[in-house]
Amino acid sequence: MSLILFAVIFVFLWLVVEIVSILFKSTGMDLYKARFQTISILTHTGFTTRESELITQHPARRKIASGLMVVSYLTQITLISVLINVLISDTNAMLSVGVILFVLLVFIFLITRTRFLSSRFNSFVERIVEKRINKSTKKNPMSQVMKISPEFGIYEIVVGEDGGLAGKTLMESHLKEAYVQVLKVDKGSETINFPHSSLMLRVGDKLVVYGKIKSIKDIIVNQ
Repeated sequence: MSLILFAVIFVFLWLVVEIVSILFKSTGMDLYKARFQTISILTHTGFTTRESELITQHPARRKIASGLMVVSYLTQITLISVLINVLISDTNAMLSVGVILFVLLVFIFLITRTRFLSSRFNSFVERIVEKRINKSTKKNPMSQVMKISPEFGIYEIVVGEDGGLAGKTLMESHLKEAYVQVLKVDKGSETINFPHSSLMLRVGDKLVVYGKIKSIKDIIVNQ
């Protein structure tokens, strides 16, 4: 029973690596860099690479990384405890553990290296993540950062897929005419402060805007 639990936890860790890597990818990060950083966080190796700055300087990625650290700590404690129990209960269990690890590593290698299986798995997880992101975006497309006066304030707006902002440049969006100034655009892969009017807005972009509260709310209604 302990050996089965050990195998389940090991597979769970692998699934965590793949799912979290795809979560990082959904924020605009390269998948291979995301996977490297996920393994780095899980194993507590603490690589101080440039890619790690892409996580620490991005609020959404920091949240994902924080959750992963907690999961990593709890899972590793459980894994070590189960392994110790297996070895104490059966002195010949080392061979069984070795065989199970070998089989699991071969299984994981085949899944990750077989392009067909890997792409299918990644697509499946990406669809789930996309649905969750779209659902949360629809629930909270706008959040107040600061109210300057009864009429003006600073807000965060997430560009929706069915809205009037996606696929338009800032100039084409006519936000300035509605007394709304875009201060920052977070595209996941990069953050643009005081963006140029030629910047194209995409679904999922997070805008920090200053302007008339009524105009900002009207923009959200039309999103």
